[in-house]
Amino acid sequence: MKRTATALLLSLACTLTFAAQVEPVKTSTSLSTESSKLHTFKLPDSALHIALWEDKARGPHRAMIKESQVVLFVHGATISGKLSAGYPIDGYSWSGDVANSGRDAWVVDLPGYGRSDDYPEMRKPDASTTTDPVGNAKSLVPVLDAAVDYILKQSGARKLTIIATSRGAIPVGYYVTAHPEKLDKVVFNSPIVRRDTIDPAVIKGLFGSADRPALNFYEIPMDKRLAMLTDDRPQGTDVQLEDDFITHWPSDSLSERGTRQGTIKVPGGFAQDIYDAWHGTYWDPAKVTVPVLITRGDYDHVLTPREDTDWLYSHLTNAPSKRSVLIDKGTHAMLFEKKRFELYREVQLFLDGPYTPLALTCNFCGGRN
Repeated sequence: MKRTATALLLSLACTLTFAAQVEPVKTSTSLSTESSKLHTFKLPDSALHIALWEDKARGPHRAMIKESQVVLFVHGATISGKLSAGYPIDGYSWSGDVANSGRDAWVVDLPGYGRSDDYPEMRKPDASTTTDPVGNAKSLVPVLDAAVDYILKQSGARKLTIIATSRGAIPVGYYVTAHPEKLDKVVFNSPIVRRDTIDPAVIKGLFGSADRPALNFYEIPMDKRLAMLTDDRPQGTDVQLEDDFITHWPSDSLSERGTRQGTIKVPGGFAQDIYDAWHGTYWDPAKVTVPVLITRGDYDHVLTPREDTDWLYSHLTNAPSKRSVLIDKGTHAMLFEKKRFELYREVQLFLDGPYTPLALTCNFCGGRN
């Protein structure tokens, strides 16, 4: 495999630095920031507070939306929700686009990210652990369930749609198979997908060792994090990121949760999730019983290649409907790129589209049942 900025980032993440962490949110509150309202709530049976960002439904179609009227975005590894789907580029974010379609859009910061609380283990000087790292996918299922319940109570909806990006597809996959009764549809954007075999050299290049990752947290230099996004593309192609993103996102990231050393600290569970997914341990797509959309960029050749999404699509055998969409010139981070509006439109078409099975008589097609 060619050396990429993605591999560079994750290998650098294994070289730990230790620094003071910004103080997390500790009390229930809500406040307005730009067009998004911040909610925080305490997890049941836990001291952790979770942050949710809400963009209220607006636009001419607000009163017309019947299904998928509430959407929850779940972010991937190393980037918070507010700095991914909730991040306005030239004043316009993905969550804002969903709100403009007439739907309530919510963005979660998972524990250890953004305005949510850190895990206590992330405050220790030593990142090593003898158990599973904090923030792994299965431990996030009750976090997602609490967030969904909070949103459903606030909105009055019975169900919602989840849009999961990158590694977010792993905890969301486990959640979808456990709680289909609370979901209308699901979108897997640039998902990390199961692979039954992987070259140990690839794992070593990503995580610094071929062994299963076992660190509670990683600290990643911001300049390396941006380099991963700018350089993660096929050789000979142009940078796809929006100029406004390149200019403002690094400083905004450090302002949100940066350390004095110019790094960002993230829970280590994501590394174990990716390792496990690429060694055949993954949620069962055959248990998904809601409509599914898969989106990937055709420049995404390392973390979500075509073979991975083909596997996921073929194993969604019980989804009432499924689509797989390829975005021209999109990379793994296409939600920050020039083609982001194509991604927005494809997802909106999926949200708008009916999915009732063709069990009714079809008068215009010869009476087919």
